Amino acid sequence: MIYFFAGFATGAVTALFSAFCLHKAKAATQETTENSTVSGRSNAEKEERERREAEEQRQHENMMRYTGKEQRG
Repeated sequence: MIYFFAGFATGAVTALFSAFCLHKAKAATQETTENSTVSGRSNAEKEERERREAEEQRQHENMMRYTGKEQRG
């Protein structure tokens, strides 16, 4: 009989803990306007950085391909 009540109490604690964890996870996924503004700015900064890095890579490749023939003449 004591095992029945111990099992019942353990199951109740486990159920409450899982409900608490699910509630926290659900609350964490809801996005606020502040978070969306920050992520929007962060995405714009990331795109700008990627564009700048691509331009620097292009310039580097052009510089490495340069042979100097135009100035030897």
